[in-house]
Amino acid sequence: GLFWDAPQPAEHCLGYRVREYTASLRGLSLLARLGWKQACEKTPIRINGADFQRPDSCQSRLLFGGMRGVWAVEDASCAAYWDKFVDKGCVVKGIRLIQSRIQGVKFSEDKEKICTSTPATIRGVFYQRPHGCQDGFWGLYGQWRVVDQKC
Repeated sequence: GLFWDAPQPAEHCLGYRVREYTASLRGLSLLARLGWKQACEKTPIRINGADFQRPDSCQSRLLFGGMRGVWAVEDASCAAYWDKFVDKGCVVKGIRLIQSRIQGVKFSEDKEKICTSTPATIRGVFYQRPHGCQDGFWGLYGQWRVVDQKC
């Protein structure tokens, strides 16, 4: 029968708590090569305790034969975090700008992608992601436009 070999994690994170994993499809004969993509799309796998009915994508490995599945998987080791939140003042009537530098991102990772996917709780309000990310002298900063009646 068909099965995936051991899933391999990518070296870098894709986003907040997300890492790419890949695995090669095994158990399909060379004669059935034309059906590899369909087989790839229908073969389930378990990665990090999570069940996936199909890969996010299937990649043909022409030089080696076969198919490789690709998954975006929750991975706690990809947990970037925010430094202290800094009040940058009122930007328009009723809106205050809050800013924080992203931390826990490796030099070679896509800081922008991780910044735009890292949640925060500011003044008791949960934000799934910053409203924007901006390069600064000391790194990449997330920015939130927070409702404030004092502005």
